[in-house]
Amino acid sequence: MATEDNDPFDSATSEYLTMDDLATGGPGHKTDAPVGRLLIIWAQGMRTDLPGTNGTYDAVEARYVVLDGDTTEKIDTIPCVVTDGLFSAGQFVSKLKHRVGGKPLLGRVDSRPSTRNKKVLAYGFADPTETDKKLAREYLANLDPFA
Repeated sequence: MATEDNDPFDSATSEYLTMDDLATGGPGHKTDAPVGRLLIIWAQGMRTDLPGTNGTYDAVEARYVVLDGDTTEKIDTIPCVVTDGLFSAGQFVSKLKHRVGGKPLLGRVDSRPSTRNKKVLAYGFADPTETDKKLAREYLANLDPFA
């Protein structure tokens, strides 16, 4: 979509959701909350040997739905459907790579100090509660299979 100055291009930065966006804003959100948003993730494919600052890494391409939390600049509605996600954090890859093309994963994004680098957070999944599972089932029951 063109902007007011007739520039036909979208920005290549800051439009995507980061782990920081997903690890915060969940129920009882606090800045240092270890448990974040509830996601249903459909793993679509694997990408291997991606170039990184410390060598190569693997990532899982996925579609996912953010089911709860506050709206933000990047998450403007709940539920929020993301059709082109990429998960590269170690626990995400290990949990999702075996689900490519299969059943979705339901989990709540969590964060904790990294065991390798104390200056950054490690991200992963917390097990969903029964309330989380109920919310996910309600979302799935209301999907239009022909949409």
